[in-house]
Amino acid sequence: MKLVLLAGPSGSGKSTIADSVAARLNVVVLRERALAHNAAVERGHARVRSWIAAEGIRSMLSATADATVASLAQMGPSEEWAVCDGVYDPILVARLRGAVGPENVLIVIVDAPQDVCAKRVAHRLGASLTEGRAEAAFLNSFKLAAGLGEILASADCCLTNDGALETAVDALVSFLSTAGIVASDAGH
Repeated sequence: MKLVLLAGPSGSGKSTIADSVAARLNVVVLRERALAHNAAVERGHARVRSWIAAEGIRSMLSATADATVASLAQMGPSEEWAVCDGVYDPILVARLRGAVGPENVLIVIVDAPQDVCAKRVAHRLGASLTEGRAEAAFLNSFKLAAGLGEILASADCCLTNDGALETAVDALVSFLSTAGIVASDAGH
């Protein structure tokens, strides 16, 4: 199995790109945000933030990595590859490389201008642009504390998603084709 790990700042469009690639190429998406939320609820916390406040960031990252690896193990043998949406923990990357082999893990950075990210975060929250900026800054500081910088430094590809979704998806599919993950005519 091959894994494509999407990393980048909050609001850069990782989930939207993951959904588009999954729909186009019929692949599974593992969602780190959902896995973290489910793990928080299992531990009696309504939100990931309250879990981090109560038990610390390492506890959250470790349990989320466990859930991700378990989800990967549950995938059927027919799954040739998957997209992992929202990776920002180098320990998770190491565990995934251990599970499928380092040669089978590609890291793709999805980036976007700060104002675009803030608008997307605000929209996701149903909040003002000022609140979106504050939330994006908070989430990005958390991701950097978790180790996103290390992941960014080891990326195999970087996409800019400034709002032209199909262009970003086409660029990712082209990269995956070049990397031998998908056939060169995939998704067309």
